[in-house]
Amino acid sequence: MKKFEFKIPESAWNYVAEKGLPEEDDWCFLICDYRKDGNYSYEIGGYNEEEKSFYVNFGLGGLVITEEVVVAWVKLFDEDDYLKVTDWI
Repeated sequence: MKKFEFKIPESAWNYVAEKGLPEEDDWCFLICDYRKDGNYSYEIGGYNEEEKSFYVNFGLGGLVITEEVVVAWVKLFDEDDYLKVTDWI
């Protein structure tokens, strides 16, 4: 089975404190700060501006991530709606 390798350079990340949040319905990789052990977590979610949250639904009822725990984000898809995969392993 092939695996995906995602390489996202630091310069591609949009830090919320500097650039704000993505546009409505943008699907993004997210770096979140909500773990009790002090480490960052990562998620993938679509932004909902009205709800001020990101929503992920992988068939188990979904997960809501509030915007205040998001530290940085980068769009999951490029301009042509292709997944940003940099290499096959």
